[in-house]
Amino acid sequence: MLALGIIRPSISPYSIPIILVKKDGWWRFCMDYKALNKIKIPNKIPTPIIEKLLEVLAGATIFSKLNLKSVYHQIQMKDEISRRKHLGFTRNTMSFEFSLMSEVLKSFLRKFIIFYDILVYRKYLEAHGEHLGAILEVLEVNDLKVKKE
Repeated sequence: MLALGIIRPSISPYSIPIILVKKDGWWRFCMDYKALNKIKIPNKIPTPIIEKLLEVLAGATIFSKLNLKSVYHQIQMKDEISRRKHLGFTRNTMSFEFSLMSEVLKSFLRKFIIFYDILVYRKYLEAHGEHLGAILEVLEVNDLKVKKE
């Protein structure tokens, strides 16, 4: 993975165990942040209120869920940021995904998508297809890959 540029040496003052876990016939690269999480204060990320989400979804009859494939491995970080950020560690996991999705998909939020997995919702099939196409185009422009399920 080092030779392919997927991972790189770190000069961070923190170290964490790396675990390979077999999932769906593939090996998944995982990090164990339990010890680091014990010494950090989590960010406060506002989560949507269920009643508001239900209001937004009211009337929709067609739903599609898109899941980004290994999203944390699709994002390239600048060296100065990667020394400070650890994906999967309590303080950054939610804020990272929230920030990424808010930026990439901001023009669609609460119009016809909600996240964390991307939920596309519409009342009519034609509009749903158009919106799926628009979202897939934005994801492609941002070099984000969707998991095939």
